[in-house]
Amino acid sequence: MKRIVTVAVALVFLSSCGNYKLIEAKRRDINTFYSVHPQIEWNALRTSNFEVWTVDGVDLAAIYFVKGLKDGDTLFEPKRGTGVKEWPSFRKYMKGNEVAELVVDSMSAAGLSFVESSGLRPTQFGEQMGFRFELRFLTPNGLQKKGLTTGVLSKERLYLVIYLGAAEHYYEKYETAVERLIDSIDTL
Repeated sequence: MKRIVTVAVALVFLSSCGNYKLIEAKRRDINTFYSVHPQIEWNALRTSNFEVWTVDGVDLAAIYFVKGLKDGDTLFEPKRGTGVKEWPSFRKYMKGNEVAELVVDSMSAAGLSFVESSGLRPTQFGEQMGFRFELRFLTPNGLQKKGLTTGVLSKERLYLVIYLGAAEHYYEKYETAVERLIDSIDTL
C-alpha cells in the first residue's frame, strides 16, 4: 500500500519523536491569542502549527489547536511522497465557507477519503464572532470519523479548534468535554 501521510498518522509518528505532557483540568493559554479550560486531563503534544490533545490516542479522538496561520501557510505540512504537488493554503481574505473548503481540501490532500463538511454557521470564539462546522471522513484503513471545527479570522490570521474522533464511541465519549472547552474560549 502506498504510504500516504494523514493527519493521524503524522501525529502518531510525531508522538514517537516527542513527549506528551499532561494537561491538567485548569485554564491554559493556547497561544498569545486565546486560552481554554480543558474540562478534563489531556495529554498534549506540540508541533509547529498545532497543539494536539488526546486521552486515548490521536487515532481514536483528539483536539487540534491551529495556532494562527498566516497568509500562504498550509494547514498541514506538505510531505514528500504524497503525490500532492500543491497543498491548499490559507489566504487572509478567506470567509468561513472558504475556511471549511480549506480544511476539507487539506484533509483530502493528506490522504483521508470522502471528507465532507456540513452545518457551517456563525458562532462565538471567545469575544469574537467566528464560525463552526462539522466534518465526516474515512481514514485510509476505513475507520469512520467525525468532527467539529470552530475558528476565527483575526488580524489576518486563522485560529482553529478541530475535534476529531472515531464515529463509533470515541467521538461521543469526549464530545461534552470538548463542547465545554469551546464554550470556555477566552480571547486574550
